[in-house]
Amino acid sequence: MILAVLPATVLAMITACSPPTISSAPEHIAARRPDHPITLTLLDGSGDLRVYQKIYQDFAKTHPDLVGEIRFVTAFSPDVLGKVRAQELKCGTSAGNG
Repeated sequence: MILAVLPATVLAMITACSPPTISSAPEHIAARRPDHPITLTLLDGSGDLRVYQKIYQDFAKTHPDLVGEIRFVTAFSPDVLGKVRAQELKCGTSAGNG
């Protein structure tokens, strides 16, 4: 009995754990280029900015058609949630509304 169930279980696990494919993405989700360079605001609450800041700046230099300006904001990790919520209120959006 166990041997009969095992192949089906393994197949279900492999199927469930396989990576998504391009064809499995919903059609309404598509990347598009912005009409003009955007201002990118990066909030660092973990201290990683000092490691990655040059990478962000190099990307902006390489792609001036995509990124016009980068604003770096730092905060202590307990304050990050409040800053994100304040930004949501300012913009009238909510990250949780998907």
